[in-house]
Amino acid sequence: MLGVLVDLPLVPHRPVCLLVLARLWRPGHTPGRLDLAVDLVKVVCGHLGTRRVDLTCDGAYAGRQLRDLPAQVTVCCRLRADAALHRLAPPRRPGTRGRPRTRGDRLPELTTLAGMVTTPFALHRVARYGQGGLAAVACFACLWPAVFATRPVNVVLVRAPDAPDGLDLALVTTDLAATPAELVHRYATRWQVEVCFRQDAGVGQARNRVRLAVERTVPFGLVRNSLAIAGTPTRPPPRRGCHPPRAGTVVPDQGHPVSGRHARQAPPGAHRAQYRPSQLSAPTIAEILEVQAAWAAAGA
Repeated sequence: MLGVLVDLPLVPHRPVCLLVLARLWRPGHTPGRLDLAVDLVKVVCGHLGTRRVDLTCDGAYAGRQLRDLPAQVTVCCRLRADAALHRLAPPRRPGTRGRPRTRGDRLPELTTLAGMVTTPFALHRVARYGQGGLAAVACFACLWPAVFATRPVNVVLVRAPDAPDGLDLALVTTDLAATPAELVHRYATRWQVEVCFRQDAGVGQARNRVRLAVERTVPFGLVRNSLAIAGTPTRPPPRRGCHPPRAGTVVPDQGHPVSGRHARQAPPGAHRAQYRPSQLSAPTIAEILEVQAAWAAAGA
């Protein structure tokens, strides 16, 4: 499954994951999960031109197939505990013969790095899962040859602000320009994929045994959820008991475009009042009174 995280006015406290593409993985019959995921990302990038794409995935999807992603894609995923990290390749000395080195010396294990005084831990204010607070974060550049070959990556280590050693989270990313706080927040938003399965779309508890049902239930539920959110109107529905106006004509004296004789009676600025920002704003007193009057008329 490949989804896009969007911020919606209807859900202001968290991003929402909308399904874009999905593939069925069958062990022994289809390519691996990571191969399918890379193919989906390539399909999406083919429609975006040179637009940048920030890909966030779990540590299970960290493999050498990520090298085949387009250049416009940055990757941020969880770093495995057994990852073999190396220092960046040292500069070539003048007069040295032979092939230049592609990697530096091997770095210690993550738990050892977290306990070393030379590891640059510092306090940062980070936002994770809708909550903000202080965390001790260390960020350094290195190489992960098993996955990204000679491409430099940044490793982010996170732990409690008062912890003397150890770590709670280890991330690796190819986005060298992002700050540690941005990377921690970016990876935390990956949880919205699980929320999409279990809560938004309600397909996490599907129990099917027939082959076609297994292939269709989850994708259909995810697509239905995406279409329902994408088709949600940004403006409130018409009042009860009133018929919606025809195209080009609306009820006058409400700041909407009108036609015919009402166009000459529209107050100055009425045509500009219809274009409002997409963000939610507090209703005016006139709007509140209008809604209350409509409720009173409907209950009479």
